[in-house]
Amino acid sequence: MSESKSVAVEARETFVLAVFAAFAAAAGVACGSDIVSADRASAAGDTVVASHIATIGQIEGEDEYLLGDVVSVAAGPHGNIYIADRIGSSVRAYDQAGLFLGTIGAKGEGPGEFQWPADLTFDPQGQLIVRDSKRITVLDSRATSVLPDSVVRTQPLGLWANLSSRRARSDGVLYYYPAYLFRADEPDRYFYLVFDTDGQTRDTLAVPTVGNLQFIRRASYRTGPRGGRLVDGVNRAPFEPHASWDVTVGGSIVVTSGESYRIHEIGPHGDTLMSIDRPMTRSRHIPRQELRDSLAAFKRRLFSVPVLLDRVSGMSELARRGALPDSLPAIVGLHVSVDNRIWVQRWPAPGAGDSRFFDVFDSTGNFARTVVIPAPILSHPPPHVSAELFVGVVQDPETEVQSVVVFRVGATR
Repeated sequence: MSESKSVAVEARETFVLAVFAAFAAAAGVACGSDIVSADRASAAGDTVVASHIATIGQIEGEDEYLLGDVVSVAAGPHGNIYIADRIGSSVRAYDQAGLFLGTIGAKGEGPGEFQWPADLTFDPQGQLIVRDSKRITVLDSRATSVLPDSVVRTQPLGLWANLSSRRARSDGVLYYYPAYLFRADEPDRYFYLVFDTDGQTRDTLAVPTVGNLQFIRRASYRTGPRGGRLVDGVNRAPFEPHASWDVTVGGSIVVTSGESYRIHEIGPHGDTLMSIDRPMTRSRHIPRQELRDSLAAFKRRLFSVPVLLDRVSGMSELARRGALPDSLPAIVGLHVSVDNRIWVQRWPAPGAGDSRFFDVFDSTGNFARTVVIPAPILSHPPPHVSAELFVGVVQDPETEVQSVVVFRVGATR
């Protein structure tokens, strides 16, 4: 290794440790494998704490490490990390140590170019599938490259194109593309369009209507016969449960309302393939200070809406009343991993700071373990989860600068 490269690597590692130390301090975790004593005392033998191995992103420095608006992350078949950044319409690749490997594609409308990339996923053959605002692009690696940089095929999306960062899935033959349909005075519809390798569409997969599914998107009010305005932050009350779902590689949908610890896997024909039901011993009350602060902030947000609330559509009843639930939601969200395991995010244990807790179930619904990610991972964009790696996005609350963090989970028994 040359002296200049050694200096660059050393500087990069120093930055990684500094960033992770900040996350660890916020989460009450020490760098390494230690976790706060409150967590250690409550952690059972089936609970593991993921090990931080890289942070990608910095406030200033080389362009390769400056992130703007991260909309999707994925780990490739060789363990390399891929990041889709809407600013610059780029897809960048890094190794597991966080070192830059190269850029895939560029902004544009030609072959191998992207317009506002929104989602990255890999199929079982190791091909990278990039969805942007206009089409789906499938890329493979040439014999002389370790990165997927050769276009295999493209699929125009037409009227269904959207910029949602919700995760797509592919089994190598079928591609499950997340879509939605919003129409005035009709319930919102969420579903997956199914494309095959010839670009033909199959039957759609409908997301079951559960819980607060109708209050996921932003609320709005009309300003005229054909116009309206969106309103941020008033569709649901703070701490209010909401529906969460993901699609498996086999084309079934795993869904929960979040109101109770109950998850269903729904097949392509609407039949229930599996249910996970874990009775909770007791509900957890929202901490008093958080309750007071959240209620005050929410009421300020409601008062800022320039029309009467009865003119605002897309609000839950609780939100419209300016009230908060009595307890924390049973489930925060869920994700299906690349190996078809179900990762259920629940509220962190008391004293865990900003750590994220995931109960992991195998494809038959059997509990495997609980994984603790000691960092304030965002729910959107969704993290990449697998048996070995967890890749997610964090954001500094003051500067709003994003970073991608990589954790080693360890093999599941």
